[in-house]
Amino acid sequence: MRCFKNIFILLLCSVTTFCFAQNHNRERMWVLPDSVGINFNTVTPTIFFSNESGCLSFGDGNPLEADASISDTNGNLLFYSNGWKVYDRNNNLMPNGDSIWCGISTSNGILTLPWPSRDSLYFLFYVNPYGLNNSAIGVYYSVVNMNLNGGNGAIENNMKNVKAYGVDSLYEQIAAIKHGNGRDWWLIGKRASGYFKILVNPEGIYDTSIQQIGLGLSEGITVGEISVSKKGDKIASCLNALGILEVLNFDRCNGHLSNFIFHDFLASFSNPISIYGCCFSPDGNNLYCTSSDTLFQLRINGANLNITYKVICPSNIFSDIFAQLELAPNNIIYLTMCHGSAPSNNYSIYNMNLSTINSPDSIGASCDVQLNSFNLGGKKTWLGLPNMPNYDLGRLVDSPCDTLYNSVNEKITNEKSIVRIYPNPATNELTIEILNGIAPKKIEISNSLGVTVMQLHQTKPTAQLNIRQLAAGVYFVKVKMQDGSVTVRKFMKL
Repeated sequence: MRCFKNIFILLLCSVTTFCFAQNHNRERMWVLPDSVGINFNTVTPTIFFSNESGCLSFGDGNPLEADASISDTNGNLLFYSNGWKVYDRNNNLMPNGDSIWCGISTSNGILTLPWPSRDSLYFLFYVNPYGLNNSAIGVYYSVVNMNLNGGNGAIENNMKNVKAYGVDSLYEQIAAIKHGNGRDWWLIGKRASGYFKILVNPEGIYDTSIQQIGLGLSEGITVGEISVSKKGDKIASCLNALGILEVLNFDRCNGHLSNFIFHDFLASFSNPISIYGCCFSPDGNNLYCTSSDTLFQLRINGANLNITYKVICPSNIFSDIFAQLELAPNNIIYLTMCHGSAPSNNYSIYNMNLSTINSPDSIGASCDVQLNSFNLGGKKTWLGLPNMPNYDLGRLVDSPCDTLYNSVNEKITNEKSIVRIYPNPATNELTIEILNGIAPKKIEISNSLGVTVMQLHQTKPTAQLNIRQLAAGVYFVKVKMQDGSVTVRKFMKL
């Protein structure tokens, strides 16, 4: 029996791995300006081009910064956007895909996410820091339905430019981090006072908040990238004109930011310096950022953020500048360079190639910066690279928010379940609902040590429990039905 039990648990683990692998390969196809993209499905990344319509140049001819693209779970391109228009995999403008309220010149202010537990639906989230088309400043979204337009996708008519959160003084940046439960998403971005946070779950926009942390700045709107570590436990934000790089820890369970540190480049150098792009190394210990003609490597060591290496652009032309950085699936960081002001039809060695950081975890020169090393096949880029969340990031196993799976990796919430508990996490009240309408025989709540802390005999299919007296932590709800079957659910008490 022990042998069969072990085999059963292994099978459950395999199913669990499969369930959380559903987002793999979504970052495999990068779409860049000027009719070119990068395919990371091959061992050595290759470039691809658009058809004669030239839609990979985003149709507008002057793609600048905002850039988002997403692939399916097999690594095939689904759609992409430049912050103003949305194009399908065939490089055609999607139905209802014009006039997105982000704008082509919004740093990394746009990204796309699969709608949790909603097949074929995708969120396109973006910041609107300038109130385009007389709209209010805030965070917006549009929903792409891949079942429309013959399977090529279209934006739902009643789900375009929907305000997710009204926030004033937005910076041109937005990032997404997988929730610790492995299913939901956190959206986060910088504002003049602190950071905004949005929780996205199967219901859509589930919660919004602002945390007052970091430097309180009165300048309001500013440019610059935001970056998330591969593990999702750190964020970095560039405050361009102020010459400030902020770094904070991030809790994937509750979305809390902490341990704020920063580097003041204006105070570090005698000449004025602004920073624009930033990106974490795969291990999260090194942070790279750009400032016009200089690429910096900084080492994160507790409360310290020290410059450990820098590379100077060899060009003596003022408009040749380092720009955005992005960590690719091959764990190489790619770096754009701009040549000339926008809009620009200028071509040079600097914008017709990407630079690479081939060993970004290494300190100093061993990180292996190779300038102009990835050729774009006669095409060019400008400032932007695709804003890619870590779609592959899994759940925080056995953490307080690992509420979708129990200790033996059995899935404990799914569409066929007849027991629903909410909200989860909970603070004051917990609702237990039996979806088939039949009252349970008994309900028990136990703590992580297995001690029963609450129990009741229920005569209705829905129970509302007062849990204010419970200490913060992880609890298990055991529901015994009239037919003798038992269902166990896990929740977190805040």
